[in-house]
Amino acid sequence: MVLASGRSESRFTTARIDDAMSQGLVQARGAASAPALQAFRKSGDLALLTKGQRHSLKAASADRGQVRAFFEACGA
Repeated sequence: MVLASGRSESRFTTARIDDAMSQGLVQARGAASAPALQAFRKSGDLALLTKGQRHSLKAASADRGQVRAFFEACGA
């Protein structure tokens, strides 16, 4: 999985998780210090890159404080 924020990109290993409510989920774990996540912390802009497409996960401006609070709670 590749996450991007601004010019920063970070790759994460994924695992498929079985889920009775859907066709399954993809989960990834990584350090909050990854470049894309640090850029997301500052800007609120985040995208998932897959198969040559960019899917925006951008935080609404009203939610950007919650993004910062999340990273503070993680100790990052």
